[in-house]
Amino acid sequence: MAQVTRRQFTGMMLAGAGAAMLRVDRAAAAGKITLYLGPPEKTSSAIAQGFEKKTGVKTTHLRLSAGEAINRIRAERNNPQASVLYGIGLPSMLTLKA
Repeated sequence: MAQVTRRQFTGMMLAGAGAAMLRVDRAAAAGKITLYLGPPEKTSSAIAQGFEKKTGVKTTHLRLSAGEAINRIRAERNNPQASVLYGIGLPSMLTLKA
């Protein structure tokens, strides 16, 4: 397994958070966001409902395994559908770097 330094990890998280916020802001302005979520369905539903309740922005969520999420994001590379990816482990996220 590839080793990630603290500096690399921090850089990836900051870059990802910044990019995610821009995408979420645009999606929220349209009144709807799409969430790809890794936690079990009960938790994923609670996350989506909590976000809607707190922000008033409608959500669509898909509960995906790490492999499903990574494959879907790769397939959507030229036309991303997700506004947020959450709950996928770092090793899986690192495969998206390439």
